Amino acid sequence: MIKNKAITGIMMMLMVLTFTITSVAAPNNNDIQISESVEADNDSTTAKLADASTTNENGTERYENRIIYAANLNYDTNSNEVSTVEAEEEAAEETIQEPVSVGSSVIAFAKQFLGGRYRYSGTSLTNGTDCSGFTMSVYKNFGISLPHSSRAQRNVGVKVGSLAEAKAGDIICYSGHVALYMGDGQVIHALNEKKGITISNANYNHILDIRRVV
Repeated sequence: MIKNKAITGIMMMLMVLTFTITSVAAPNNNDIQISESVEADNDSTTAKLADASTTNENGTERYENRIIYAANLNYDTNSNEVSTVEAEEEAAEETIQEPVSVGSSVIAFAKQFLGGRYRYSGTSLTNGTDCSGFTMSVYKNFGISLPHSSRAQRNVGVKVGSLAEAKAGDIICYSGHVALYMGDGQVIHALNEKKGITISNANYNHILDIRRVV
């Protein structure tokens, strides 16, 4: 009887000891605490520093610092930024417009007075002008002085070889008359009292000379 009690007591002690050892060896899930704080946005892939605390076999807490790098895989580079290559391609595709020539500007200015009055010896673009007065007054607006004489204007600037070489703004000289070349075989001039300031075919009369002043 005593022997059986002793054996029972020993077995109870072994069970208690086993339970105690198991409890110490295995950490409780409630003792493990992991706290991570990650903040990621489209402009940063670096997360904040996270502190993690764990419990070791001896029941002593230890703290480990970990840096977590997070990348947002949904970041759309196409909608938020233009790559250098794309920017260069777009720049290459841009059309560079050539500056408007002085001659073209002269013609654009002269066309404002279409239908204006012809007046012998006149120089007014609004109140009446003759042919050389018209070319003289148009060019005066661009800081270029011309003589008030169709004959004298045949000697200004430089000579142009032919109508095929003429450019907008060139002075087309006829016998006793001058006009401004518009391009495409046309001239603008103060023709006569009947038609006033008008547009004509450059070959409407025999061309004596072509002069370029710009």
